[in-house]
Amino acid sequence: MGRRQPRLALNQTAHVLTEGEAAACDAPFPSERHFAGARQFPRLVPLDAADPPASMLNRAWAGLTAFDKPFLTAFAEHEDVTRAFERIFQARVPGARGRKHVTVPDAGHFLQEQQPDLLVEAILGLG
Repeated sequence: MGRRQPRLALNQTAHVLTEGEAAACDAPFPSERHFAGARQFPRLVPLDAADPPASMLNRAWAGLTAFDKPFLTAFAEHEDVTRAFERIFQARVPGARGRKHVTVPDAGHFLQEQQPDLLVEAILGLG
C-alpha cells in the first residue's frame, strides 16, 4: 500500500523499498481507511502565522529553545524539504550547540529507510 516509488519528488535517491520494508511500513495501516490520520500530516504545516498549526509550532519551539539535553541533527545529503532547518535547530536548541552533527550520505527525505544503520550509529554515538 504505502510503497514509495523512485519517481516521487521526495525520493531523491530513487530508493525502492524491499518487500519486507514495505510490509513493515504498511503494518500499522491494514486497510486504506487507516491512512486517514497520516494523510493529515501535511495540513499540520502552517502556511503563515494565522494558520491554526502555527500555535502548535510556536509551543514546540518554546520547548526546544529550552532543551539543554544532548540534541543531534542528522539531515540527509539530498534532503530538499527540511534541510533548511538544520542550522536553525543547531543555533536555537541549546543541547545542539557545540556538537558534531551528521549529514547522512546517499539519502533523501526518507533517510530512515535509505540509511538506517548510519542513523542508528549516529544516535548511539550521541550519549
